[in-house]
Amino acid sequence: MPLRIPYVHSGFLCIALFMTVCLFPWRYSFALDRQSYCSGVYQCLQEKPDLCPEDLCKKDPHVDYDDDFCAIFRELQARGLDPHSYWGRRIYSYLAKRYRVVYEVQGTLPLSADVLRYLLDHVPFSAQLVNAYTGTRYRAHYVDRERRKFRGDNNDGITGVFSLVLHDTDRMRRVYFGYGTAEVLLWKLYGVALMVLDMEPDGSNAVTYRLRCLVFPAKGWLKTVMNFMLFRKVVTGKIEEIIGAINASVASFHAGNTEPIRNHASFATPAGRHAVNLFREVITAPKVKRGKAGGEG
Repeated sequence: MPLRIPYVHSGFLCIALFMTVCLFPWRYSFALDRQSYCSGVYQCLQEKPDLCPEDLCKKDPHVDYDDDFCAIFRELQARGLDPHSYWGRRIYSYLAKRYRVVYEVQGTLPLSADVLRYLLDHVPFSAQLVNAYTGTRYRAHYVDRERRKFRGDNNDGITGVFSLVLHDTDRMRRVYFGYGTAEVLLWKLYGVALMVLDMEPDGSNAVTYRLRCLVFPAKGWLKTVMNFMLFRKVVTGKIEEIIGAINASVASFHAGNTEPIRNHASFATPAGRHAVNLFREVITAPKVKRGKAGGEG
């Protein structure tokens, strides 16, 4: 029986973002921790939000607001995350908490920027594509008209609801924020996670990526556990496994192996066949020149 730990914000949840996992209709509220938000924004960004009285802007005696702690505040602000916006208030509130753990994976994928961007912009399609080629059972669907928020699950203990909060004009630098559950070793974890994904074309048919997942354990001993090498290997290993599944599925499709698609129920409908044809067009389309810009979505 897994040990159930409340209010643990597991890095495992970020996996959902890179290869669609998301979930059942359960509720969660990003309630604003004003104390954390006010002190974090004031101490790290030297801004005093209107809703923050002087006493809430004081330093938390348990937090060291040094350059390392505040770096992510400044990075997100430079990307366009307004401290006064809905997402800014909630994300900075979590970033200002006492405990934080960061998981990072980086590497190169032999996929064009257009293909990778399409997969990230069409989460339900990506989930079914991987299911068709690998036999997995990912499920995902959007829950808003703008297709920025999605739910999903992997039928194996990972669930989540995540929103695309920031992206540049090329949609190659992204920030996601959300919540969910995951089972890691003996623990069943649930809570909030932030993911920062940076991608860069490396020639015409490859993309380098850096994926950072920031999570917020409620207790110091939980932070210690989540930093254990074994725990880290399980988390980063699962992320790499999912990235590998994406790569293998696209490579097989591109090589002309369409039998898994023809035999998969999700692509047997007119809508499914249309989605496959659109993806085929992306793979075969000529490359386009990209710009560089940023901003909160």
